[in-house]
Amino acid sequence: MRRILATVLRGIGVQEIQEADNGEEGLRQLASFRPDLVILDLVMPGLDGAEFAWRARRDPKVERQVPMIMVTGHSGLTQVLTARDAGIDEVLTKPLTARSLLQRIEAVIQSERPFVISDNYIGPCRRRLRAEHYGPWRRAEDQARCVLDIDDA
Repeated sequence: MRRILATVLRGIGVQEIQEADNGEEGLRQLASFRPDLVILDLVMPGLDGAEFAWRARRDPKVERQVPMIMVTGHSGLTQVLTARDAGIDEVLTKPLTARSLLQRIEAVIQSERPFVISDNYIGPCRRRLRAEHYGPWRRAEDQARCVLDIDDA
């Protein structure tokens, strides 16, 4: 899989690609190398992709805002939510195509989301929709509650 990904990346002009045999090695590389993008697999030897992302987002030696795309053969809701909650920007399911990889790369570059640092989460904003916001509440159910309060007054 790494060979396929590297071939696609070289095909679009990426010149410097570093590979790691496992998640621990990848974290060590991130401490000394500042990539523009990290592509990782959910299933890796020793340290899975979600744990890798969670640790990388919290490591002071790592550029924690680097975009991360997780490749996985497990596309169930549980795996996607686990990746999202670990701070992954995009999930790409196998079997992948060059086109699907390029679409995810384009998504993290052109549709960059705000970066969130909180007590329980570090990573890209998990809200995908950028609807206009006209009040103090951000969720649809909060806005509806606000409208009901105004109508009742």
